[in-house]
Order: sequence, then structure tokens, then C-alpha cells
Amino acid sequence: MCVDPVAHVRPGSSFRGLPGEGEMAVSVGTVVMAATGPTVNTNGVVQWGVKNVIPIILLVIGISIIASAAFLSSKRRAST
Repeated sequence: MCVDPVAHVRPGSSFRGLPGEGEMAVSVGTVVMAATGPTVNTNGVVQWGVKNVIPIILLVIGISIIASAAFLSSKRRAST
């Protein structure tokens, strides 16, 4: 391990501190940027899902309700 703090200065940098100093600011900035959430615009995906997927799910639920009602009605008629 090198004890000379000047030996760790990057070329073109005016920083003259201990080894590892200055690196924390970059990593904290990266962590803060990552913690803010995705930078991709997901509004289009949500709108597409609401427009296309949810009606299909409601259609399947409606068909299953109608089919079960028809099945129960035919079963009730068969028992009398």
C-alpha cells in the first residue's frame, strides 16, 4: 500500500487527499441516481396495458360468468 497521497491523484485532477477520497462522491451520485427509479418512460406501456390487456381480462371474466350461469341453469332444468 502506498502511503504517499500524491501518488493516487488521477492525471488532470487537482485533488490532493488521502487514497480513496473523492471516489465516494461519484459512487454516492450513482446510488442516488439509481434510487430515483427508472429513467425509461413507462407511461406508454401502462397506457397500452390499460387499452389492450384489461379489456381482454374483463371479457374472459364475463364469458366465464355467463358460461357458469348457463351451466347451472341447464343443470337445474335436468334435475326437475
